Amino acid sequence: DDYDSTAKGFTIEKYKVVLDVSSSNVVNVTEYITTDFYAYNHHGIVKFVPQWLEYTDKTGNTISRKSKVSNLTSPDEYSIDTVKGKKRIKIGNAYTTIDKGLHEYQINYTYNMGTDPYKGFDEFIFHAFGDYWGTEIKNASIQVKMPKSIEGYNINFFTDKNRKNNVNDVVDYSINGN
Repeated sequence: DDYDSTAKGFTIEKYKVVLDVSSSNVVNVTEYITTDFYAYNHHGIVKFVPQWLEYTDKTGNTISRKSKVSNLTSPDEYSIDTVKGKKRIKIGNAYTTIDKGLHEYQINYTYNMGTDPYKGFDEFIFHAFGDYWGTEIKNASIQVKMPKSIEGYNINFFTDKNRKNNVNDVVDYSINGN
């Protein structure tokens, strides 16, 4: 099944997402994922990168935007396909199993969100850790470089697409310029 949401035999021990956002809504993304495989017979990891972003904007309207994903790569052996409108990168080799223990992966891609739909304010929404991992993610961090300073602006973190689960009080963050 292409959408098995339960990851068997591994946890994600560390997950760092680095986003470099341009003024034209193009984001260069680098993901660093450290997994702990505690079972045998794994070939690597699979990551879905959704091209459709659906969320509730600050005025309460449901917004659907299609982004263009390009330059999807990894320094490791990988293959790419599309499943139900989501780009999927498989890192590893189908004919080679990996040893149990810690393994580090890196994923790079460009995420073009298209033109800004708002006048009078900017809003940056990004689903940093994606869907379909089906396992525990420990030590998650995000580093965002915006095209200009964001000091003094409202920053909010949500765990849902409807902006109901604001988690600002449990997220440690700091702002330094942009």
